Amino acid sequence: MPDEARIYRFGDVEVDTAAHRVVRGGRELALEPKAYSVLLALLEHPGHAIARDDLLDRVWGHRHVTPGVLNRVVAQLRKALGDEAEHPHYIQTLHAVGYRFMCAPEISVPQEAAEAEISPSMEGREISADAEAVVAAGEAADAADTDAAARLVAGERAPPWGWAPGLALLLVLLVAAVGWWWRGSDPALARTGAAVAVRPFSMLGGSEGDVWFAEGLALEMHDALAGVPGLEVAALMDGDDPRRSADVRELGRELAVDAILDASIRRDGDRLRISARLSDTRSGYVLWSRRYEHSMAELFATQGAIAGEVVESMLGAMPEQRESLRRRLAPTRSVAAFDAYLRGLYLARAPATPERSSQAAEAFRAALAEDAGFARAQAALCTTETARFEYWNDVDAHKRALAACARAADFEPAPPEAALALGNLERVGGDFDRAMAQFERAAADPGTAAMAQVGIAKVHAARGQAELAEEHFRQALALAPASARIRAEVGFQAYRDGRIDDAIGHYRESLALDPDNAGNWNTYGFLHMLRGDTGEAARAFERSIAIRPTADVLANLGTLRAWSGEHAASVPLYRRALELDPDDYVNWGLLGDGLRESGAPPGDVVETFSEAERRVRRYLAVDPGDGYALAALGWYCANLGKRDEALEKVGLARESGRGDPAEIALYNAETLALLGEREASRAEVARALREGLDEARIRASPVLQKAQAAVSSEGRG
Repeated sequence: MPDEARIYRFGDVEVDTAAHRVVRGGRELALEPKAYSVLLALLEHPGHAIARDDLLDRVWGHRHVTPGVLNRVVAQLRKALGDEAEHPHYIQTLHAVGYRFMCAPEISVPQEAAEAEISPSMEGREISADAEAVVAAGEAADAADTDAAARLVAGERAPPWGWAPGLALLLVLLVAAVGWWWRGSDPALARTGAAVAVRPFSMLGGSEGDVWFAEGLALEMHDALAGVPGLEVAALMDGDDPRRSADVRELGRELAVDAILDASIRRDGDRLRISARLSDTRSGYVLWSRRYEHSMAELFATQGAIAGEVVESMLGAMPEQRESLRRRLAPTRSVAAFDAYLRGLYLARAPATPERSSQAAEAFRAALAEDAGFARAQAALCTTETARFEYWNDVDAHKRALAACARAADFEPAPPEAALALGNLERVGGDFDRAMAQFERAAADPGTAAMAQVGIAKVHAARGQAELAEEHFRQALALAPASARIRAEVGFQAYRDGRIDDAIGHYRESLALDPDNAGNWNTYGFLHMLRGDTGEAARAFERSIAIRPTADVLANLGTLRAWSGEHAASVPLYRRALELDPDDYVNWGLLGDGLRESGAPPGDVVETFSEAERRVRRYLAVDPGDGYALAALGWYCANLGKRDEALEKVGLARESGRGDPAEIALYNAETLALLGEREASRAEVARALREGLDEARIRASPVLQKAQAAVSSEGRG
């Protein structure tokens, strides 16, 4: 029967296999070729269960195809036929098995086919060949352009073989070639797993300040789905990303994903309305959509339901994942606590700044005040305070991080996010064994496994075990290949290792995944600055500032000015950076450099270096083994006339074994040059160059250039 022309009728639907046509309610449906083939396979065995693997073998030949592809095709079929997954009339999902066509269709033979069976004729053969050509062209076009395939099925058919055999053959070969090229060039088709993007959720009505609620829900959904094995999740876009309004097909091509999840939210007092939909990026079809309206207390159940629908649509029936997602998306019983927690998540997202980080910490504390047993809020507070210490040298944050992380670890079971944060805190503090133990705990949970591998890689890198570090970075990327953050982490380690070109490549990949990350644009500019490419560095810094000006990018732009000899122009940029982050000892030292080289009053220079000294000493009281901080303190002491202590810190920094060796050597070279220790300074310069420092950095240092000029002058004398 499968090779014979048939007409199947069920409900208001008619399927004509000879014409390769599906009509519903008198209107022809533009089904994709694969959807049509799946429908025929089901119609040929009504009432029988057909296994997923059998359908994949028949329709796709199991070529680099996951069950998620079949799920999406079935969802398209249901939409086209007016069927529903929850209350089906035609296509029934048999969990962990496959699908079944539920009703017995009426089957008849087309008049043309009946006549052909009795008395074969040239006309009958032409019709049969024509149908075969359309099917062949449609199958090839499916890989290249679903819209073109739909046009073929809708009746824009190739000329019959009897009219123009050469033209028809050329058409089929051309479509097949285009399909081959598309499969080779489309990263989404090169993947073997299913991939989805979560578009920032929209907040309808309410105050403008409520945007954090919608974006917090999107972030929770994104992170929950990212923990599902076999499902790739693209980096979450910022709320003001212009791509959030792009066509799903265009966005799918850009992000290399199979589907897009988006939702709109309306909040009115205790009432909440959520409209969610999952769209196929190849066809633009909506795979499913749901509308939920209820009290805030039912929010957690709704989130779990939406996540479960996404997973089932992408990967098939996975009851254990539905339950896991339900638990993951119901972290507290207190709506007020969850409300504050979402605000904290929103504030903690990039672009991270000291001010936003402080506000995020306060939001997490507010959540814990509502529910002291809210483990994820405690873990988030631990993570936030650890980041404030690691990235902004906030000494007070170290004590808060220790306390917050200790409380998070006391939960039973301790949330994996707490283990991840504790691992980073121990790593920053130099206790690598304890850090590794925490990272290994975090690696056991799918939701934190990728970042735990990053932490393990950083520990190995700090121990000088480059090959092991590289291996664990590879594991992190394998677990989360669409993570812009992990690619940036790999890039930053390449910078720490002196591999600037590799670092630039990794950050370029990170920015391709997350083009509106102000922090990554800043680092990308800094890397180009190290390479002496001032034009590219300036463009990157300007892009970062356009997204959100932060202390880091303003300071880097100031340094770019200083390296170009524009010291007076660097001073206001350093001052603006310190207004945003007054605790950063590095920027206080840079301001001192700028004031000294621009001819500011000596009292102002001394006052600024004294402030830098005070702040770096506070930092070293917490982390006394940080080689970079020790080298910076040596430089500040030299500028303040504390010769003996400056020389002591040069030795300690060199022997510390922690921090970027090239940057430490450069600091030491400048300190020694300022103190008149020319031979020792030249030795440190040579060490910095061996560690990968670009010569442009040496030429940009006023104190090293003055020392070199003095040597040259003495030589001429």
